Amino acid sequence: MRFEVDGPGRLIVTREADVLDEFSGALSGGADLRAEIERLRDEWD
Repeated sequence: MRFEVDGPGRLIVTREADVLDEFSGALSGGADLRAEIERLRDEWD
């Protein structure tokens, strides 16, 4: 959830997207998983 102040006495509450729902199933399982994780880590360097 995100909370924003929009003036005196006014608060806006916004529901953020669920991160798990967004990325669930994005990576393959099994033997390919380690290679995929290493590839993603290499992007950070």
